Amino acid sequence: MLEEWSKLVLSSEVEFEVLKEFRNLTADVLAHTAFGSSYEEGNQFFNIQDQLIILAAESFRRVYVPGFRFLPTIKNMKYWKLEKELRRCIVQVIEARERIAGKEKSGNYGGDLLGLMMSARKKQVGDNVHDVRMSMEEIVDECKIFYFAGHETTSTLLTWTMILLGMHQDWQAHGRKEVLEVCGKNAYPDADSVNRLKIVGMILNEALRLYPPAVVLKRQTYKPMKFGRLSIPAGIGLLLPILAIHHDTSLWGNDAKEFNPSRFSEGIAKAA
Repeated sequence: MLEEWSKLVLSSEVEFEVLKEFRNLTADVLAHTAFGSSYEEGNQFFNIQDQLIILAAESFRRVYVPGFRFLPTIKNMKYWKLEKELRRCIVQVIEARERIAGKEKSGNYGGDLLGLMMSARKKQVGDNVHDVRMSMEEIVDECKIFYFAGHETTSTLLTWTMILLGMHQDWQAHGRKEVLEVCGKNAYPDADSVNRLKIVGMILNEALRLYPPAVVLKRQTYKPMKFGRLSIPAGIGLLLPILAIHHDTSLWGNDAKEFNPSRFSEGIAKAA
């Protein structure tokens, strides 16, 4: 991606949408990690998920009516159709892996996320292989959640981080200097070097605080619970306003709406 950007910048004055670029990048990373394929190969899967995300976002803006999601409305039927197609796509990949592993009699389903889950699903007992751990439905759901949780959130974080660093070039310089010191000029970062990028971590945390990819969280109590002075019965739906909490001056100080990564200099626990 960066090589392509360099070519465009050197060839002429150009403007491009970074969110789209980061969405393609994160989709490609997720495709390799989850299915061992590229973005192009998993394009149908990603397109379906994108449509489901739009429908899910629209549902947040509607007044919840119990049982409404079971009615055959236009949007509900579209959602059901997309869910069915998405499941078919993932099941096809799973069945193809099983056929290959069966022919080779290796029991090796691949080293990506899907392969690891399929291996966890099987257990060798003598000469027989039994399904004992993860069902097909569980594997399908895990693949969907992995993409849903990792794609939009990561691409949104990277986009806002780039915008903020463009607006605050002093922090951009601090971050670049740290990366060059820790990783070197031509080396790619590894797990060890990433853990030592303190300033970069502060910048990312501040970007997440100011512009969290998930602005609200929905949770439901599974048993009676106590939150401070509140006693909440089991089965109650809770809406947690993440964006409001992240911008609360009583928690973060008078500069709560300003970009200030130094608030995370002593770690997340002492930032607020």
